Amino acid sequence: MRFFVSLVLALALGVMGCSEASGTGGTHSDGGSGGGGIGGDGGSGDIAARFVSLQGYDPDGSVQLDAVELCELDTTNCVITDAGGLASLELPTEGEVAYTAQKEGWTPTIFMEVMSPDSPSLRGLLMLPEEYVAEEHERVGSPYPMQGTGTLQVEIEAGFDGVTLELMNATGTAWYLDEGPVWSTDLDATSDAFAAVGGFTEVTPGVVEVKLGGTAAQGCTPTGAWPAEADNTLRVLVREGFLTTTASTCPGPQ
Repeated sequence: MRFFVSLVLALALGVMGCSEASGTGGTHSDGGSGGGGIGGDGGSGDIAARFVSLQGYDPDGSVQLDAVELCELDTTNCVITDAGGLASLELPTEGEVAYTAQKEGWTPTIFMEVMSPDSPSLRGLLMLPEEYVAEEHERVGSPYPMQGTGTLQVEIEAGFDGVTLELMNATGTAWYLDEGPVWSTDLDATSDAFAAVGGFTEVTPGVVEVKLGGTAAQGCTPTGAWPAEADNTLRVLVREGFLTTTASTCPGPQ
């Protein structure tokens, strides 16, 4: 099973109309003013329903997560997933947004994206059990619960090995996903043994930049992060006590 940071549920998109997506619709907070949270570009001012399907990682197969609180970052715009893990969250139709997902026993998680009129109507998201994340922090020598820092991970979609991640304007402990799946500080690039995923623990909160190198050809684009001015670079929002999961699509190994 792969750790899909942001999987798009193509089958669900084909069969689920807007009226079929359940979950309580939230009220968009005036304080959000187009959202995106700290570091976001503020959005267009127009809002629309964003349908979300929340799954939880399980070695025997992902499970649908009910009773997850989804909140647009730094607003009171929140909804709760239903028994099928579905919810509808009102978000700006354009611009950079971020939202949190929280449920007891699961790692508090930040998801990011850039909204546009072409954004798919449904986004599938994956949360990780706190027990697993605590074990992996211990494995790489980092404290959990996180102490004044956050953790981030990046998946190279349609992944390949040899992609390096460099934290440009912050510090942290680098790790890459190895067989198990486990976080490893012994690897210096992504491995295709399980999935092309890497990240950093003990990152100071704020908006940080992660540069993709190694076999990542020029032209990588963020699919679950915000773009940076530099090529092959992602802007990632880090918050104390949260795991930020992001993704990027690259044209292929160089």
